Amino acid sequence: MRSAALIAGIVCLAAIHGVAAEPEPAVNGVKPCVTLTGADSRVAERGYHRITSMKEWVNVWRKHKGDPGGGEYNHYYNPLGIPAVDFDRYMVVAVFQGAGMNSAGLDAFWLSQDEDRIVFRFKDKSYQTSGPDGGGKPVTVYGFFVLPRLSQPVILEENVQGLIGKPPVWKERITFPKI
Repeated sequence: MRSAALIAGIVCLAAIHGVAAEPEPAVNGVKPCVTLTGADSRVAERGYHRITSMKEWVNVWRKHKGDPGGGEYNHYYNPLGIPAVDFDRYMVVAVFQGAGMNSAGLDAFWLSQDEDRIVFRFKDKSYQTSGPDGGGKPVTVYGFFVLPRLSQPVILEENVQGLIGKPPVWKERITFPKI
């Protein structure tokens, strides 16, 4: 467990200092330290969260896993597999896309920081299907993005361009206030 935390810390430090943690350089900015994404959340409504404490993290993760909550969470046995996050140094941005079709999750596209704000851009990993009934697959897409804990306001923007080969069209989804 300690080695995984050490690796995540090294990856985050590399991302903070502009060094790509992957062979491919980040596109137009820095990527998050860690990304967890998929298409099988239990959260069926669109929503966004800036998570800065373990209590918030447990509440959001419980909803994501479909756990009704109630009572104190057992961190020792960790029945829902909540990933450990050092909230003194990092924060989590959670994106829930709600019920949709044909997506494999979310990609972090761009993260920039200046004195006044952080802009975080993401895009859907959508795909097309075909068949007698269209072949579409129902999904509930989510993304958890671990970022360095910064106090500036965070602006989330999503690429809403739906045409292949066209330039992105960014739509602001939410602005989290300064912490």
